[in-house]
Amino acid sequence: MGEGINVQKEFFQELKTKLPSNLSMANVVADELNISIDSAYRRIRGESDLSLKEFDILASKFSISADAVLSKTHNAVNFNYRRINYDGYSFESYFNSLT
Repeated sequence: MGEGINVQKEFFQELKTKLPSNLSMANVVADELNISIDSAYRRIRGESDLSLKEFDILASKFSISADAVLSKTHNAVNFNYRRINYDGYSFESYFNSLT
């Protein structure tokens, strides 16, 4: 389970920051994934793997970026870029749009 569990635990740490303090993470996970509370606890503790579909459901619901989670466990830096549209778009226009 090694590295995968670190990503899963990091994901649930991020999810915890998104939840109001009056909500139980296990209840929210169980409700959103349509699984039992026990199954939700096993995923939260890392005893059961979170499927990619389950990850997508929770990440979408709570606006959690996969990049944000993965960068914490893989020493990565994420950034956004502006794509250059080559049709009638000059480098000068591109550089001016950065300001």
